[in-house]
Order: sequence, then structure tokens, then C-alpha cells
Amino acid sequence: DGSQKIRPPIRLKSPWRIYSFIAKQGEPDALPERFRYLAPVFGRFSERQSSRLIATVTRFARSSIATLDIESNAQLSPPAVGGVLWFRTARQSSDTRLAEGMNILITGASGMIGSALRTRLTESGHRVFGLSRSDDSAPFHYDPTNDRVHLSKDTDLDAVVNLAGANIADKRWNTKRKEEILNSRARLTRALSLALSERQTPPHTLLSASAIGFYGNQCTAPADEDCPPGDDFLAEVSVHWEEATAAATHAGIRTVLLRFGLVLNADGGVLKNLVMPGGLAVVGRLGNGSHKMSWISLTDAIDVMMACLQNSNFAGPLNVVAPEVVSNRAFAQALSKARRRPALPPIPAAIVRLMFGEMADAALLASGNICSIRLNELGIELRHKDLDSALSHCFSS
Repeated sequence: DGSQKIRPPIRLKSPWRIYSFIAKQGEPDALPERFRYLAPVFGRFSERQSSRLIATVTRFARSSIATLDIESNAQLSPPAVGGVLWFRTARQSSDTRLAEGMNILITGASGMIGSALRTRLTESGHRVFGLSRSDDSAPFHYDPTNDRVHLSKDTDLDAVVNLAGANIADKRWNTKRKEEILNSRARLTRALSLALSERQTPPHTLLSASAIGFYGNQCTAPADEDCPPGDDFLAEVSVHWEEATAAATHAGIRTVLLRFGLVLNADGGVLKNLVMPGGLAVVGRLGNGSHKMSWISLTDAIDVMMACLQNSNFAGPLNVVAPEVVSNRAFAQALSKARRRPALPPIPAAIVRLMFGEMADAALLASGNICSIRLNELGIELRHKDLDSALSHCFSS
């Protein structure tokens, strides 16, 4: 009948691989006419998980593919798992702007990660702007009362790095504090994404922070970027945080979700809280010390972010973690060795719970057994792949 023959579909295991798959194919003739996402089987999904899966695939596909044809999403309805989502491809525009001399906006620019990133970007010849939360006369500022981010019309932005969020560990959790933790992330990110999507010339890239808390308490097999979210408070926060980037994604802004592990730096973050005042001792293990800790040196975290800014083919979630996962017991021993100071006696889990309440089981005693299967796509080599080298660097620099 003269119709064009459809080539066999290509199976993509993750909705977030769709962008990279298309971007790497080049000209449209190299693309199959159709490809599919076959939902992996993780057991029985809840209705919430199934709905989120469909929404994630659909949302991301619409920003990456000109036309979308979902032929059998009904099969994903709970409690069944599986089914096939078919995507029809079309010609993709490629981003050819050079990652040199860019205008970059950073939210959370005064924090540990933001300050280090700002320094690196400035040294690399980029112009960096911060988002003010207190000065409404600043060219870039956030109005929390009306949930609006105001962006200067006089400066075109090439990229935005969103790092803002209240510290989860500086206060004991109660209902009000948990709302602050969630809203400081999701509300600002949602307002930022909307403001970026409304610009006449939107930036080509958004790097938005998240955390490995997305996966919940992971104590057995390592969780990678293809794994589903957990079901505790920090997982809920991370899911809402990431979903708040929807407006930017819909506008075609390449969005990378940075799921940070524990970021190691002697002057801030977790290490500052684990070394006693005066450096006389370090905090020992918590509970039985068997829970896993996934980490990244601050230097490597900045290297990863720089690579994400420069790689126009990379999008979706990225676990920003080193390959070595250690137990809390091993972490305490390594910290004691690096500081050449004794570790304090272990703190029983019951005492940790008494001191910190809900935060104890959600963050301090929870296992974060996380790996990355996507870091190699960036083509960079981490400088500190093992904990000893990372801690040695932290306390010698």
C-alpha cells in the first residue's frame, strides 16, 4: 500500500533516558519511528506510585518529543504493574550554545555548595547572579508572600542552579518545621520554574537540587537513578521538590535533578557537626553503626555540576555520590583517623531517638545505600572515590 515500514521499537528502561536517547541520535533519520518505555516490575505499586510513574513519563516526554502517543497506559493502573508506553519521535532541535561566558543564576548562593560553585564559575569566566530573599530591589529576588520569583529583564540567563532549601538538621522536627523544610524547597522551586518558563528567552539549562533521601531507607541492594521513591518524609520532600520543576521542563528547559549524598567539606555540612568544638574528638558511631552512608566530596560535587552545565545532552535525575558506600561505623573510624583524634563512645539508637525525635530514624539512623549508573555519561572522573582520600583532602585544604 506504499506505507512506510515501521522499524522495531526500542526498549528504554527509564523515562529519564528518553531525553539522552533522542539527543544522541542526531538527525531524525537515525531515530526509530516509535520506541517504548516498558515499566519495570518492582512488585505491586500503590495507586500513588502508579499515577506518579505515568505523570513523570508523560511530562518529560512532552518536553522532549514533538508528538506523544500513549497506547496502553491503562495497563499501568493499580494494582497491576507493567504495560507499554509508546512514543512517536520527531525532529529534535539541538542546543549549540557554548558553555563559555554564561550568565548563571544561583539560588542558595550563600550556602556551602552555592558558595563553592559561585567561586568556580567566576574563576571559569562566567557571570554569576544570586537570588535575594530579602531585597525586593535586587534584579533577581524571591517574594515568598506571593510565591513569585522576579527575574531581571535586562539580563538573559543561560543557566540556573537551584540549591535553596532549609537545613533539615538544624532544628528538631515538628509539624511546623517539617512544613518549612518542604515549602522552602518545593514552593521556591515551583515559583522559579514558572518564572523561567514565562521568559521570552528562557535559559537552556536548570540544575535543581534534590537528595538521596528520595529513595527512603535503603539498607539492602543499592538504589540507582531508575529506582522508585521511598515512602517516608524525606522521600516525600524530594519527590515534591523534583516535581516542582515541571513548568521549566514543559517549557523545554533541560532539567537535571541533582540527588546529593552527604557533601563532605571541613567548613560546613555534616563534617562540621561531627567534629567536636576545638577539634578534640569526633562523634562516634550512632546506634549499631551498620546503616549505610553515601557521600561525595564538595570538590567532586562541584566538578559534577560543572559537567552538567556543559553537557547539553544530559537531563533527568543524577545521584551525586562517590562509588564507595560505607557503614556509619566505618565512617566514624575514617573520620577519627583523618583528624587524628579519638572517637567519642557510641550513642545508642534509643538516645539518638530521644534527642532528635522523628529525625533520628528518617535521617541519622537511616541507611542510604545509593549508587549512580549515570555519572559515567558525563565523561568525568571523580577525584575522591574512597572515603579516606576525601577526608584527607577535606582536612588538608
